[in-house]
Parts: sequence; C-alpha cells; structure tokens
Amino acid sequence: METLLSLLLGQRVKIKCVLPGDINCIADESSLFLMDILVELEDGTWQTLSARKSAINEIDSLKDMMGMQNTLLEQKDEALVQRDRLLSQKDEEIKRLEKRLKELSKG
Repeated sequence: METLLSLLLGQRVKIKCVLPGDINCIADESSLFLMDILVELEDGTWQTLSARKSAINEIDSLKDMMGMQNTLLEQKDEALVQRDRLLSQKDEEIKRLEKRLKELSKG
C-alpha cells in the first residue's frame, strides 16, 4: 500500500496508521467515505489521506495495471535469460570451432 500511495503522490510515503472511520456519505462529492490513512511524507510532514469509494476503484485499476506491468517485467526477464542462454551456447560453439580450426591448421 505504501508503494501504491508513493506512486500516486509522487514521493515516498510511510503509513503510520489507518484511522478508524464511519462509513457515511459525503454529500458534496457523492462518494462513500471508507477510511483515513495517516502517512508520513519523505520531507517528514504528516498527512491524512482519505480513501473513498471512487478512489478505491481507481486504486483497483492501478493495481491491475501494476499487475500487468509485473507480468511484462517477468516476461522481459525470461526473454533475457533465454537470450543469455543462447549467447552462451553460441560462445561454446565458437570455442569448439576455434579449437577444431587450430587442430586442423597444425596437422
């Protein structure tokens, strides 16, 4: 959650506590209040972040996007491992061919 809040706020966030709250409707914004989160920002200041139903939906969307990003990063890592394996095999093949070439040139 700290990582997600840090990404949303554009700075490092440390959650200090989740403040108990009542579930009630905020008339002006027509959103459902769920909770307040007390956080410390990287500059040492403390802020209270309010989580609302609409914000929760956005957080779920961001989590989904982060999940897709993690999947892509895992696929990239797998591709890099495969590339390294192929390069290693080619290096071994080159060494064998160089050794064979030396043997043939001596004989």
